[in-house]
Amino acid sequence: MKTLKDIKWCFRNKNGISLIEPSANLAEGHIKIAEEALHEMQKSDSRRWKTIEAYYTVYESVYAIFVRL
Repeated sequence: MKTLKDIKWCFRNKNGISLIEPSANLAEGHIKIAEEALHEMQKSDSRRWKTIEAYYTVYESVYAIFVRL
């Protein structure tokens, strides 16, 4: 489990956590990736790949929301 000390380290680290400005373009890019994953999920016959593609669809969709906000 991460501690507050670990999280503070991320803020001090050059490549750690950083805030970015909201971006409609970046959000749109993640929505397109989510749509592609959803399309691939619907085409797949493999239950395993359907699960993986569903995960990426949700991940990219949520990421798009965060980037947009």
